[in-house]
Amino acid sequence: MENFEQTLENNPSLNKLITNEEISMMTKFKKTGEFSSEFIDWLSPKYYEAFVSIFETVVGSEKEVKMIALLNAPKYCNEVTKEKILDFIVPYIKSKSELATSTLNSFNAPGLDFIQKMQYANVIKKELLSYVNIVLFKHFDSPKIEEDKTNIINCSLKITDSYKSVKASNEFEFKLFTDLLVRFEKLKLNDKQRAVFNTFKTKEKSSINKNFIWGGVVIVLIILRMVMRMSR
Repeated sequence: MENFEQTLENNPSLNKLITNEEISMMTKFKKTGEFSSEFIDWLSPKYYEAFVSIFETVVGSEKEVKMIALLNAPKYCNEVTKEKILDFIVPYIKSKSELATSTLNSFNAPGLDFIQKMQYANVIKKELLSYVNIVLFKHFDSPKIEEDKTNIINCSLKITDSYKSVKASNEFEFKLFTDLLVRFEKLKLNDKQRAVFNTFKTKEKSSINKNFIWGGVVIVLIILRMVMRMSR
């Protein structure tokens, strides 16, 4: 009969995860298929506890990368526990969906100038389309979160659509805009969402090209002025 405790101890990375809740982007794990189904069944409750503990400890903090590492690592649990983990995540995703709706309503409130509206880009980056949320969407593609996930993405797209007027010459605002595009690129978008996103990419390319052309014109004018001065 397999000694489950010994199997766990013989796998240092997995043991650190389960026992000490330690994981990083560099941690190497064995594939779940290398372990017996009996071991995975035995480990499942422990994995669930580690998952929940890490989630509650690091999400929203500067250590979110730890959660991303865990989400990208093999899921050392059976199907029953995977469903339990999904049920744990559902309220979190729903809360972000509610935040997305309220953020869009605030964004559309009368009286806000463009600079004030640009501040909402950070809400998208840090709260709605944080890298933790993006990875959650990737690994938990379930009807239980589909409606809320769609709402989060749609609200984020509607806000970002207002930033298309940003010029590449305005480095700070343009970087906020392009940072959001990086987030959308990591998402699995439906056809309607992809169509909206493509308009962002077209605008980004156009703005960069215009900025490049104007930069070239300025350089040429400077050179001509220098030549004219030297020829006097």
